[in-house]
Amino acid sequence: DIGFVATGLSGMKIMDLSDWQNPRLISSWQHDRGSVEMIVVQDDYAFVSVARHGLSIVDISDLENPVEVGNYLCRDEIVSIIPIEGAVLIGDAGFGIITLDFSDPEIPRVISLLEIPTRLFDIAKRNDLLYIVSSEIFWQFKLGIVDITDIENPRKLIFSSDLRAEKIKINGNYLYNYGYRLFVFDLEN
Repeated sequence: DIGFVATGLSGMKIMDLSDWQNPRLISSWQHDRGSVEMIVVQDDYAFVSVARHGLSIVDISDLENPVEVGNYLCRDEIVSIIPIEGAVLIGDAGFGIITLDFSDPEIPRVISLLEIPTRLFDIAKRNDLLYIVSSEIFWQFKLGIVDITDIENPRKLIFSSDLRAEKIKINGNYLYNYGYRLFVFDLEN
């Protein structure tokens, strides 16, 4: 019943949500140089996207005293953070996909870099496949599929021009492509 809220320049808020009608602030963490845009939690760490400053790794083992223990500077804004076993995948809008090992969170180690030659907008994961949205020209979105079976050597499988919006989510066998409109794709066919 704990919630992590990205509040822009006000940082990350850690909330006790056990009483939904009366949420209680446990603590907050603020980056001194940027706006908190996105938070993904895995184990005792919050992976926090900080505008223009990349990824901050915040130790949340003591919810009342979150502490930044490491960071990774990206080339551009972070559009996705996806935790996987012992690592995290970062979608860097101006570069592509970065996989970081955070077994030593003070010094995250790059496991792999996969450059995407077009601007990256979003990433969703299903099993060992990443579905990515990218675009050379705004509003001409492409779907890319990347195989991450071997996380040290991700492979681009396919790129198409079937998408009509910049965001994607996966639920079960369906990929939802949304923005101004919603499109649904069956991943089994």
